[in-house]
Amino acid sequence: MTSACGDAVVVVAAAAALVVAVAGSIKLAAPDAAAALLDRLGVPRSRVAARLVGGGEIALAAAVLAVGGRAAHLALAAVYMSFAVVVVTAGAAGITSCACFGSASGALHPLHALVDVLAAVVATGAAVDGGSIGAVVAASPAAPAVVVVILATAGMVLVALTALPDVLVAGREEGR
Repeated sequence: MTSACGDAVVVVAAAAALVVAVAGSIKLAAPDAAAALLDRLGVPRSRVAARLVGGGEIALAAAVLAVGGRAAHLALAAVYMSFAVVVVTAGAAGITSCACFGSASGALHPLHALVDVLAAVVATGAAVDGGSIGAVVAASPAAPAVVVVILATAGMVLVALTALPDVLVAGREEGR
């Protein structure tokens, strides 16, 4: 049995999975930015590793969006927590871009780690619910609106991870 709150969490987790799919697609098509980040973090064969990460992100997003359930959502939570660790580690190493979205990646900023942790919390909540976005959409009398909410939420997360950090960094530098 699902609840409106559980359904909402599954919807937001679907948006988080969509963001992972976008990032993975970019890493597969243009791995240079991610490879450079991985190389600076000491990962061998960084170009291959970047493509493997991208493929894994796409597979994970597909599992969350197509199947859902506890395992897929827990894996999404673990991936977002690993993203937060990479962001903090990269920041400590003096790296200035997350490279998550290739050349569209924003400045490395604590906001990125915060968004990652929040996405992990949401994915964990979706795992507790155990539902799937397919079931939520199928049960909704307003299925097109659910899809619009997923796309809009994913878009806002993308802005929070790409453009907003650049604006925050520029504002901080302007205030000096």
